[in-house]
Amino acid sequence: MKHFFNFTAFAIITMMIGCATSNEYIVTGKDTTGRCPDGEWAYLCLQKENPGDFHYIDSVQIENNSFHFEGEIQTPTIAHIMTRAYNDSLRLAKPAVVHSFILEKGQIQTAFKDDVHCPSGTPLNDKISAFFNGLISLLQNAEQQNLSEDETLRQGFEYVKNIVQDNCNNEFGVFVVDNISGEFSPKEDLELYALLPDKQEYFAQQIADAKKASQFEIGAVYTDVSEPSKQGEQISLKSIVEKQGNKYVLLEFWASWCGPCMHEMPNLKATYEKYHNKGFEVYASSLDSNREDWIDAMDKMEMNWINVSGLKVAESPAPKQYAITAIPSNFLIDCSTGKIIAKNLRGDNLENKLSELLK
Repeated sequence: MKHFFNFTAFAIITMMIGCATSNEYIVTGKDTTGRCPDGEWAYLCLQKENPGDFHYIDSVQIENNSFHFEGEIQTPTIAHIMTRAYNDSLRLAKPAVVHSFILEKGQIQTAFKDDVHCPSGTPLNDKISAFFNGLISLLQNAEQQNLSEDETLRQGFEYVKNIVQDNCNNEFGVFVVDNISGEFSPKEDLELYALLPDKQEYFAQQIADAKKASQFEIGAVYTDVSEPSKQGEQISLKSIVEKQGNKYVLLEFWASWCGPCMHEMPNLKATYEKYHNKGFEVYASSLDSNREDWIDAMDKMEMNWINVSGLKVAESPAPKQYAITAIPSNFLIDCSTGKIIAKNLRGDNLENKLSELLK
């Protein structure tokens, strides 16, 4: 009986230890993009309730461009590494997302390459990396085959749709929709949301916004909005579209706290300087809430186009009217017709489009 008791006690203790450690995670990352410089703090956040709702659970100071977190998680959850740093010359007022992944048990290595999140080490995070690698390959093949933008988007949507269908019952499927919605048409976004029936409440606001945004598809006439400049002057989009000499106006949505937005600004600045004298103008509406942060970002990044903001985040007149749910986001308007002729042009895509239009 004594031996049986000792064996049973040992088994129970072993089981308890196993249960205590079965949900442990280790998250490590080394960032060479300049988004996580030494001395800054990195924050580990879980995404709760709805997209953009963050719950801070841990923080560490960055050393050698690296960070390390340990803890326990009961169920896989979308998570982010956030910092206040953008680069050596700009520090954000509040932390912005620099790495996204799924926090689950195991050892997770986060990474950020070519403007996409590439974590690895655990089943769902390996899926994230495979997903983005597949998407990049699709885009590269489309470029090699000289496919039209419409055909490239069609193939991209089918690729994403199949991935979500195969993962509609796990957090990876939610992660994909969370990160990709807004890249396609509102109608296609609604189709993706419908593939996740258990997440309709989670995406409730996005679904409502997608329905509203359907009126701003390519080919639709733009809707006028008006917001104040940093001098307090109300500037309407209509006044810029109808200004003599302007041929194309980019309605740009951004914010100083948005890492991808700030990362894109040098590209937009270079394109603006190249085509402004040929009839290209930018009407940039910021989703900031802090006036000083907004002005500081404009000055440091030398944004010399039309800048306005209601300083009410998504509730400001312009983003609210255009149902903006993700930034950066933009609409290219043909001043001669008032029609939206392209959407979400970034990097080389904007420059290539303008080179066609302003020969």
